[in-house]
Amino acid sequence: MIKVFQKIMDRRRQSNRVENDALQTFMDAKFNDGSSPSAAIVTGLMICLLFAGQHTSSVTASWTGLFMFDEVRRGNKKLLDELLAEQKAAGANLDYNTIRHDMPLLHASVSEALRLRPPLIFLMRTAMTDLQIKDVVIPRTDTIFLSPVYSGLREEIFSKPTEAYDPYRFLAPRNEHEKHTHGWVGFGGGRHRCLGEQFAYVQIKTIWSYLLRNFELEAPSALPVPNYEALVVGPKPPALLKYRRRAQPLV
Repeated sequence: MIKVFQKIMDRRRQSNRVENDALQTFMDAKFNDGSSPSAAIVTGLMICLLFAGQHTSSVTASWTGLFMFDEVRRGNKKLLDELLAEQKAAGANLDYNTIRHDMPLLHASVSEALRLRPPLIFLMRTAMTDLQIKDVVIPRTDTIFLSPVYSGLREEIFSKPTEAYDPYRFLAPRNEHEKHTHGWVGFGGGRHRCLGEQFAYVQIKTIWSYLLRNFELEAPSALPVPNYEALVVGPKPPALLKYRRRAQPLV
């Protein structure tokens, strides 16, 4: 990737061509000491801009819908009925504040999908100092791997973690994810927690608000298994939902 962006940057500089885009902004940027970012730094920034959140959000949106309608397929309509009622109560105006604050059950449904099917198989952190955790010493510069999959299935945090898709665990009075400061790591944790968390929730809730309001959906087959061969863990094909546009929007 560095070679790809280096070629583009070299062509622009050789021809004195200036574009009105993000790459040009990074090329023209200066550090406090007046130096310019290297090709490696520019490439890292572009990769972050182009890919961060793109696959993870689309995969999480897919898993959220697959889990919601698999509940209906298995005979449990309570969740869907309450999600539809929540949409009606939120009103016709799908603005930022409505999506952010007036859809707690849909928010919890996304969180529960992330608990069961986190898009990343591990998160990495580098120990900046020697760390002692109980009787284990982690030397400085060692890389620590955390498994969101395992974290979401810990019985000391979540009740019956493998038996059901249960968004209500994220709502009062249960609030199971609050039993431990890092009991749920759907967006990582600590100083480097995902900066796009709130945007991701708004994005996914917007998608599913529109779909729930305008379409009748159903799962024609069992929940697909995770595809651990992919960089981002999505559902292994076929991952299907049937849909039909409502005669009138729900709201």
